[in-house]
Amino acid sequence: MPKDRLLFAKEGRARYISHLDLMRTFQRAFVRADIPIKHTEGFNPHPFISIALPLSLGFSSRCEVLEFGLLEGTDHAGVPDLLNAALPEGVRVLECYPGERPMRELQWIDYQLQVDYAGDVQGLQQAWSKLLSRESWVVEKPSKKAKS
Repeated sequence: MPKDRLLFAKEGRARYISHLDLMRTFQRAFVRADIPIKHTEGFNPHPFISIALPLSLGFSSRCEVLEFGLLEGTDHAGVPDLLNAALPEGVRVLECYPGERPMRELQWIDYQLQVDYAGDVQGLQQAWSKLLSRESWVVEKPSKKAKS
């Protein structure tokens, strides 16, 4: 199983790249950068690549994690520079490191929000302070398949 990870950023125009297209982009970038990675051993081999907590379309992030498997003898230090040369504008590899914990343990996410507000600043500050003082935020996403 894959044991190496990339920390990468998806910003600017790249935030409109869908999850599946981003997976294909990384698969092609590994080939273009001539970085040997692990593949399946079936009739039609494909690379072991997985992105933890994929972003929704239109969102940007500076802390995305991709899991893959480097073949033995490949140095982690040179991978970011090689991949950055092969990736499109807006997708940058920040770090390559060995994964120490299983991906399923990644369950938390931090957001940075920007609020554009043209009303009463004091009212906004009070509402924002009240929101941030909560111990947790529960967000319910309505299902398109639900009957209710």
